Amino acid sequence: MAESSKPWKKILYERQEYPDNYLDEEQFRKDLKNNLFVEIQTINEVIQSPVVLYLLQEMNSVFLFLSVFWQLEESTSVSLSPLVLISVCCFLSCLLLLSAITMNIISSSDSFECIKQSVLFILFLSGTSPILRTLTESISTDSLWCMTIISFLAHLAFHKYGIDGVLVSEAFSLNAAIFAVVCLVSRLPSSLHAFSLILFAVILFALLPQLRNHCNSGMSYLFFQALTLFLFLLVITLLSTHFDYGPLFVFIFCHFVLVVSLVAFVKLQFLRNTIHGPWDEAAIDLNDL
Repeated sequence: MAESSKPWKKILYERQEYPDNYLDEEQFRKDLKNNLFVEIQTINEVIQSPVVLYLLQEMNSVFLFLSVFWQLEESTSVSLSPLVLISVCCFLSCLLLLSAITMNIISSSDSFECIKQSVLFILFLSGTSPILRTLTESISTDSLWCMTIISFLAHLAFHKYGIDGVLVSEAFSLNAAIFAVVCLVSRLPSSLHAFSLILFAVILFALLPQLRNHCNSGMSYLFFQALTLFLFLLVITLLSTHFDYGPLFVFIFCHFVLVVSLVAFVKLQFLRNTIHGPWDEAAIDLNDL
């Protein structure tokens, strides 16, 4: 195409000597912007954020579940351990419901419906526990533990720690945790043990994270620190009854994952390269209206 005497304008209401799909290269580079909404955080800012506590809490939740599993695995079918665990789960459910009503997460008018659905879920779970306990009974123990470890690692990798991200998927994270639970219940001595463990896992991996996310803005940072310390001490106490080096392993694993995650986040955020330009969808800011 021959050089035009008139400069190109980005308008549609005037006929120009350029094709409709023409775009001036200089104008394109002028409108191109890199890393427009990227906020670079230092290591101190990341450490002081609640995300670190959420990560520690979720790792402690996984170890807490494994500790309870080992407790139930060693108990007999006539032991009171499952019944005690059921009572604790019911108490936690009532506590979660009470906290939800107090913080207006759900209204008081919906509390009866929530209780009814909880009762139906418990009845359904008690009826399906014998089936769930036999799903993986024919699989070898080594294969089950391999699948359990992979599932829990996927749960931790895709879990929502208070912020959104590309890898964040609450549904996938929850499904991975439930799959790990189903893999292990076949090694319990009775269906009552399986029912207790699954109910405890639902509260631990489904209800508690939701309540924690809702309480993010209403609770202080000191509260989450105390909760993290409580979970860690509880895990240490339960593991010390089964493994001599269990508490040391939990301490090393949690801090190793935490340090690697923090260093990787701080280093890799400088490699982000997002481009923005006229092709982006228009975002309407209601505050400007």
